[in-house]
Amino acid sequence: MSESLQRYRELERKLIRVRWLNRGLESEEEDRLLDEMDVVWWQLAEAEREMLQQEKPKSLIREAAGAGGPREPQDVDVRHAPVSPPAGTPLRSEVHAANGGWRCSLDAASVERIRKEYAQAWIPAQLELAADTLHAREPLQRRAEMFGPLALVLTGLGLEQIQALGGIQFVDGPTGRVLWSWPSRR
Repeated sequence: MSESLQRYRELERKLIRVRWLNRGLESEEEDRLLDEMDVVWWQLAEAEREMLQQEKPKSLIREAAGAGGPREPQDVDVRHAPVSPPAGTPLRSEVHAANGGWRCSLDAASVERIRKEYAQAWIPAQLELAADTLHAREPLQRRAEMFGPLALVLTGLGLEQIQALGGIQFVDGPTGRVLWSWPSRR
């Protein structure tokens, strides 16, 4: 295997990982990898390019270790791999501190699920909540009364529709800690 072909395979694996992590959405890292792959493509021998063109696009993805330990790698066509979480998984909104208040936005998988089931829903890209000085120092999780109405605005859905999609969780963006979940998960 030539050095160029080895490099191309390495870039392919990185591209698959980046696409998986970004749930199929475009990213700057993907663009950079594609540009680099294009340069390496033209460094390949003609026979190597023909071989690559005839291959079915696949990658080896290790499944998460189960009770029996790590599983053997399996061929998976990542172009058609599911990006949506399993049924019953709550919608997810990340919450970040912003301008003395908070910024909330649904993750890409949640937006995709809402659009798939309720195409008419209006979903804002993000919501910013201002906090007056009295409440700015109060931890966000103590402001639980705001999450219900916020869920309605952020998803563009009613409570029954949110529940049909598995509920919703508001998660602290930096830590991943669940701040509020509806319906409550115990």
